[in-house]
Amino acid sequence: AYNSKDFYMNEFKRNILIVAFCGSQKSTDFVTETDFDECEINNANQYFKSIKDSNVEDPKTAVIQKSFLDQFLYMLQRSNLTEKVLQAQNKKKTVIFTGHSFGGAIASLWTLWLLEKRHEKYPLCITFGCPLFGDKIFAKAIEHAQWSPYFCHIVSSHDIVPRICFSSFKSAPISKALEKLLPYWYKSMQNRAENQQPVQDGSHPLSKDVSLSFIKQVISDASQVVTYETRTLVVGPANLVGGLTACYSKIVKSDKSSTDEVRMALQLEAMGIGIQPIRQVQGTLYGYKMYLVPVQHRNVPRNDQGTAREVQVLRCFLLSNPALSDRSMKQHHLPQPHQGPVILNIPPRNAQAWLGLKAAEDDKNNLTKNMDQQITKLDEMQNYMAELEWYKTSCEEGGFPGYYDCFKTHKTEKDMNANKNRYKLATFCDDITELVEREELPKDLQTQEKWVNVGTEYRLLVEPLDIAHYYRLGKHED
Repeated sequence: AYNSKDFYMNEFKRNILIVAFCGSQKSTDFVTETDFDECEINNANQYFKSIKDSNVEDPKTAVIQKSFLDQFLYMLQRSNLTEKVLQAQNKKKTVIFTGHSFGGAIASLWTLWLLEKRHEKYPLCITFGCPLFGDKIFAKAIEHAQWSPYFCHIVSSHDIVPRICFSSFKSAPISKALEKLLPYWYKSMQNRAENQQPVQDGSHPLSKDVSLSFIKQVISDASQVVTYETRTLVVGPANLVGGLTACYSKIVKSDKSSTDEVRMALQLEAMGIGIQPIRQVQGTLYGYKMYLVPVQHRNVPRNDQGTAREVQVLRCFLLSNPALSDRSMKQHHLPQPHQGPVILNIPPRNAQAWLGLKAAEDDKNNLTKNMDQQITKLDEMQNYMAELEWYKTSCEEGGFPGYYDCFKTHKTEKDMNANKNRYKLATFCDDITELVEREELPKDLQTQEKWVNVGTEYRLLVEPLDIAHYYRLGKHED
């Protein structure tokens, strides 16, 4: 895509369509009316109806970078790509969207657009150095729709682009640097793709001072975002830190980690977002905080495989030292230098990462424990639903006025028993809702077929009784 204005398309073998988007060459593509170039994803379009908050009462729409959305809409409405992609889908071809740098964001939006159409053949998205261009609602909506496995984001630990959307494109250090850097980056990639001589160091468009100012600004802005997120979070598995550590835990403890979990971990690690324990007086451990790690301060040794080697080393250590891990966590202190990390050539100062991984295992175990408890309760609740089903049938037979009216008049003992069952089921439902909101149950609970069926049965049986109970007590007259 380096020599294409917008995109490059290639039909590979007959059953695969590859669409590649190039990065931008102009800084003006990212300078808009707002400081951070943001807007709702459904701004001036109705293509992303699923990308919103799961809160039914007051759903909020996801916010993304406006410049990327504008470019996507322009291409969708004014190019022949839309027709080509839909034709490929109708022929049941695999469509792969890819892009580097800012082109990765465009590729992601095209993928979401096609996923919204719910075709039998889902597309794939592979990006390189794509910036983080959406908010938490954007990320959660994709996860809730179970679309995460169709995205693969690859970044380099030295790449500044994934962090850049944390900065204002209108700030002088950013806008001036991008004005010269974007054409330079584009030319460098073009030369490499065409096997030409690389751009010489002496031809770099920015002076050392300007480059340093640009990098410092981006790192500082990203650090402020991390700091703000940390202050607004509650320690535990319900927050972003807990999600990150749980993700690392699954990678370390299992060879069957889901691809989206691995991608998330590597994306954040490459951005330099780490975890460290927070301590109170006398060394008491009471949680974890996120921090931004400058590239030059990362101490875990690397080879050509980079992060993959670190993950393998940590996995081997935890699997071979379970007793040591448990004892260290119970005592709430880091292991002694000779007890693991140093033996595995991991410097002592990185032992905090090891401790975070062990704590993440506990978070994961808590999720499993909570789920097992709710499944046990569900078996009991289904007995109450069966009793309500019998009550409903008895109210609709033998000349009785019906399910709703019988319960509203509340004249017999079976009506009172039905009310007790209604209350128990409502309490169980409230408990489940609270656990889900605190993220103390698996994230895919709301999409699991068993729980979807239970929820549907609950609404059909209990909600009519809730309404009848409301009017029976005369609350509508308040």
